[in-house]
Amino acid sequence: MYYEFSFEIAADLNDYLIAVLNNLDFESMWEEENSLKAYIDLPENNSREILAQIHAHQGLEQVKLLAVNLMSDKNWNEEWEANYPPVEVDNAIQILAPFHKVEKKSPYILYIEPRMAFGTGHHATTSQMLREMLNIPFAQKKVLDYGCGSGVLAIMAEKLGARQILAIDIDEWSFLNTQDNIKANDCHHIVPQQGGLESVESLQHFDIILANINRNVILASLESLYEMLSPQGILLVSGILQTDKSKVVQYAESIGFALKNETQQENWQMLRFIKIDK
Repeated sequence: MYYEFSFEIAADLNDYLIAVLNNLDFESMWEEENSLKAYIDLPENNSREILAQIHAHQGLEQVKLLAVNLMSDKNWNEEWEANYPPVEVDNAIQILAPFHKVEKKSPYILYIEPRMAFGTGHHATTSQMLREMLNIPFAQKKVLDYGCGSGVLAIMAEKLGARQILAIDIDEWSFLNTQDNIKANDCHHIVPQQGGLESVESLQHFDIILANINRNVILASLESLYEMLSPQGILLVSGILQTDKSKVVQYAESIGFALKNETQQENWQMLRFIKIDK
């Protein structure tokens, strides 16, 4: 059962709360003035426990929980259609829902069904990943989209010329949404798979790994991601607050990664690493 949590919060703390909610397994957020709506799949309403975990973070003690509503699939889709604008990245990429009309020509047009999955392109983490992907040679590369959400990064990888793409996510909603979006974009080189890194065949090696998740998952996965990369392979990560950048970079470099580029947007960090042979 999906629940919609409505929080009251100062606008300058929205990014901080989003990062905390990501770590609490909320799957999507919708920002409004002085408020935030977040969506989570729970067997029952655990609102008191969730609020207590939020208040345990310094600076979020005053967050108010305004309401918790049980969401149906129909209500979710109607809500998104009413509040889902197109996304444009650097005049090169358009991300449209099926109900949008193409208003202008762009080199890359992606169709993403707005459902209960993170990664529609509206958030700074996704847009930074897409922007950096434009600077990476994907032609004939083997790619892993780790925590694929809606599949938007995997789809972009194919449009940039990747020859083989594995898109994985532990969440069933994300897996099913990715399947639909692959078909909607007429992609033929993406294999969607429900599961985590343990579901990836141990002998597989990738030229590029995309990981737009969150700090905790990235830190816990860095060693495995290093082993999965080919020599000089590229790791692109986001879902990290700027305040957590040094921790992620320090650990990544201790494993054998070298930081090659970084961007910041709305307090969110994108990091581009390359695998250095030990």
